[in-house]
Amino acid sequence: MKKILSTILLVLVILAGCTNPTTETPVDLTPPTIITVGASKSELQLPSETDVKLTVSATSADGSSVKAVAWTVVDKPNGANPTIVVNTDNSANVTGLNVAGIYKFQVEVTGSNDVKAVKEVTVTVKEVTVTVKADASAPIINSATASKSMLQLPSETTVTLNVNATSADGSAVKSVAWTVTGKPNGVTPTITGTNPATVSGLTAAGEYKFQVEVTGNNGATEVREVALTVKADIRAPIINSATASKSTLQLPAETSVDLTVDAISADGSAVKVAWTALTELPAGANIANADKATATVNGLNAAGTYKFKVEVTGHNGVKETKEVAVEVKAEPLNVTVEFVEMNVPPATATVDFSPKNPLPIGITYTVTDNKGGPVRNSANGFNGVVKSSDYAVDGNITFTQTFYLNGIKITGDNSERVVILNNDPLFNEFMTKNGDTGSVTLKE
Repeated sequence: MKKILSTILLVLVILAGCTNPTTETPVDLTPPTIITVGASKSELQLPSETDVKLTVSATSADGSSVKAVAWTVVDKPNGANPTIVVNTDNSANVTGLNVAGIYKFQVEVTGSNDVKAVKEVTVTVKEVTVTVKADASAPIINSATASKSMLQLPSETTVTLNVNATSADGSAVKSVAWTVTGKPNGVTPTITGTNPATVSGLTAAGEYKFQVEVTGNNGATEVREVALTVKADIRAPIINSATASKSTLQLPAETSVDLTVDAISADGSAVKVAWTALTELPAGANIANADKATATVNGLNAAGTYKFKVEVTGHNGVKETKEVAVEVKAEPLNVTVEFVEMNVPPATATVDFSPKNPLPIGITYTVTDNKGGPVRNSANGFNGVVKSSDYAVDGNITFTQTFYLNGIKITGDNSERVVILNNDPLFNEFMTKNGDTGSVTLKE
């Protein structure tokens, strides 16, 4: 057995010695070198940025150009479907990055020795960030008006306010609100409703201002003002009557009179009263309670006609007046007038019609004749003397002496004097007389 094993071993040695030794070149398994790899932008912003360019710079292990470049998507957001198009320069264009998220791309480079190397590139695509600002455009007020720009008290105390408006986008406005921004003192208008709105209680004269605030569908507001004028009540008070307790007073017993007015304001309220005299009153006369509906005039002790005015002022300051007249009659006339005796005969060239004593104040006389002579008036300076030479007639001349009180003829019985004279123009003498009375009694 040992002999056999030795023989085999010998054979193997011989064979080993007879083989020609050869040297094999080992295989280069060095991978290519990826110098740089990147993307044209590492972050994209939707919606405008949805493309990116991928680039790689690499060499084979022996320094020669790489044999191949391959790009792949290794990770992407759900729903994304990017597309890679490889360019001739081994770069790649990626499109369809329209879903926000992180994208990962891998480049595989094959060297000249067919050994490969890989590297990843990450691109982040940001979501679309859009800030939408609220529409702050104010609503559009086309018009804001009152049904009347001027009201007349007392009948007009209500007005209607209207506004025509739209939201900025043309739709209906969200709300309308009216407020009072100006008014006279002492009045509180009430607004009911919105569009139209009714304003009541405009009971004081003056200027009123109202503001309307319109709110659009976006919450923006716009305001407008409306003004109107309320004119005062110009109705005059009503004087139903203005009277005197007596329209005629008789001196000497009656020297006072009551003046009474019945009046009311146009709105039914009381009036203010003021009595005044339009004609001059006698010395010492006065009006008592001149600010009352009934006033008393005292001291009317002189004959004449007296006029009084009552002025009433209504609730609105408007005035109305009325006049009242009172006649004061003089003490009844009862005067006896005696005359100078006419000295005919004997014959005389003149006669005297003047009274023996001065006449009472207010009494005057005239002397007329039936021959066309002048009217002689004591009120105009006639002294009572008539000359015969004034008449170129022969025979009887009838003279009439008439008496007046305050210019008014006294018409009582036996208040007129008649004298008949016979005239001789040749001698300018009144020769005889008849019909004469030595006195007259003046009565009314």
